[in-house]
Amino acid sequence: MEIVITILTAVHVVSAALWVGAVFMGSVIAPPAIRNSSDEPWPLVNFIVGQGMRVFPWVYTSMAVIFVTGAALVWLHPPQDAREVTLLFVKVLALAVMAGNTLYGSLVTWPKIQFATPAEVRELWKPYLVRAYVTMGSGILALILGTALR
Repeated sequence: MEIVITILTAVHVVSAALWVGAVFMGSVIAPPAIRNSSDEPWPLVNFIVGQGMRVFPWVYTSMAVIFVTGAALVWLHPPQDAREVTLLFVKVLALAVMAGNTLYGSLVTWPKIQFATPAEVRELWKPYLVRAYVTMGSGILALILGTALR
């Protein structure tokens, strides 16, 4: 049974790292480089759309794997005391924030940015980055809480 828990934990952590890493790359690394490369908003629009198309399957697969492996891990090793229950609750809450922001970005932000005017793109970009930072922070919190649970 211990080997199953170890494998599920490894898959869970790698999936979380992929999701957080994709958000990190898309919000911290790439945007300054794109902003410095052009004064026009269209490279930014093209980046968001292009990145989204390539990242989409990885992020959503990671999201599904995280929730499935997480549920399996809780089933195989339920919380043992109030501290673990609290950590698990906060971790699930952090993952829910991540999932909500990711879904909102895919279903609301991307379509708006694709059909926006240059002025609108500049305004839409600011809340996009804020949600990306919140998503990344929530993922990092969930990773930290997950290590505290084991």
